[in-house]
Amino acid sequence: MDEALLRPLVLFIRGGALGDFILSMPLLKALSQQRNPICLITRKRYLNIVPPGCRVDYFLDIESQAVAPLFHDVTRASRRIRNLLHGTRVYAFCHRDSSLQENLENADIEYFHRLEPRPAKPPHVIEQFFKDADVPLPDDVLTRPLWPEDDLEGDKLWLHPGSGSPSKNADLEILAQLAADWQNAYEKPVCVSFGEADLSLRDPLERRFEGRGIAFETVVMPSLVELKNGLQREARIFVGNDSGVTHLAGALGIPAVALFVSTDPRIWHPIGTAKSNVLSKAIETNDAWTRLVANLL
Repeated sequence: MDEALLRPLVLFIRGGALGDFILSMPLLKALSQQRNPICLITRKRYLNIVPPGCRVDYFLDIESQAVAPLFHDVTRASRRIRNLLHGTRVYAFCHRDSSLQENLENADIEYFHRLEPRPAKPPHVIEQFFKDADVPLPDDVLTRPLWPEDDLEGDKLWLHPGSGSPSKNADLEILAQLAADWQNAYEKPVCVSFGEADLSLRDPLERRFEGRGIAFETVVMPSLVELKNGLQREARIFVGNDSGVTHLAGALGIPAVALFVSTDPRIWHPIGTAKSNVLSKAIETNDAWTRLVANLL
């Protein structure tokens, strides 16, 4: 990293899961319209799915030893990191009174913007990010996909049965019935993806599919680039829980049905086009879920 090119620098610090990263990209895109160079500090695997229009001039791995002092003891940071912080405008997703906030506010930075990563009440989390960052909110920020929709070419129903927590997962019977309805109505393929945290769902869902005579393909533990490219290439419509994969599908512009069981869709619904359909936990029975989602297909 060329120290001579860094002034004044915007430091964008984003940890968290895939959905958290996707939901922070509209703000990074807005900051990219400014002339300041941007240093993105996040997980290395996210770097390969930064959307177009989001400028990243420099990158640091949030899980690296070089970055660790920012979260523990900034006085132990290398001279390179301390020089990096000098005069920097920081946008960091962290809880109030976190060690990251304390460390950076005591460093020689220009300004610290703390962005609440887990707001408890509406409005949508992206609207709250822009407010916390003191950046004007674009009119279409919640409806415009982050990737060009003309990259989409699929014909499959893509299902993702998992999420970051079992409490957020819809009943597998719903997904199995949706897949059967899809094939009966359209005679089109079904694809099901499983991440590492979702592997326990694979056997029970596949048994339900086989019991209904549903032909399907599986995508198991893809890389994020493979997942993004697969969705763009193969998905005609996407159905999933409140998960990172659902947020990625929405941001790609794929017509999406997001199933919210335990989280608030007013805060966490996926961005993307108006084709996204959010069903909340107010729908109490499997039959009601199935009828409503099937009608959206």
